[in-house]
Amino acid sequence: MATISTATKVQSGIQPKGSRVSELTTVSVFSANGSLSTGDVIQMVKVPVNGTLVDLKVSCVLSGQGSIKVGDGLSTARYISDTAASLSAGIMVMNAQSFVPYTYSTDDTIDVIYSGSVNASSGAIYMIATVSIDI
Repeated sequence: MATISTATKVQSGIQPKGSRVSELTTVSVFSANGSLSTGDVIQMVKVPVNGTLVDLKVSCVLSGQGSIKVGDGLSTARYISDTAASLSAGIMVMNAQSFVPYTYSTDDTIDVIYSGSVNASSGAIYMIATVSIDI
């Protein structure tokens, strides 16, 4: 049995990032009072420059039949690709299998993009996002 220490965060001189990092957790709620149409972009959470999203949970309780994707200004499905959004959608999390940490070079927002054959006229979208920021 071998001990392997070639991972990037265990090299000599590397200290745990947690000692020099601040984390922010934001809870955001969007109420769909009216009609969400295909292509509508809902800006849910601000991410500051040098922020890296480290955890994301989204829950949709929307009327109608549709789907959402979650991303930002540069990649509309960076965190969650097309996923059914309805009254019974449950909690969605980041694309765990394909997640690659992304650090923002400018201020941006985490966005929900709605699409559907039936517009959502009521309900809500809930988001909890945790962002790590180098300080």
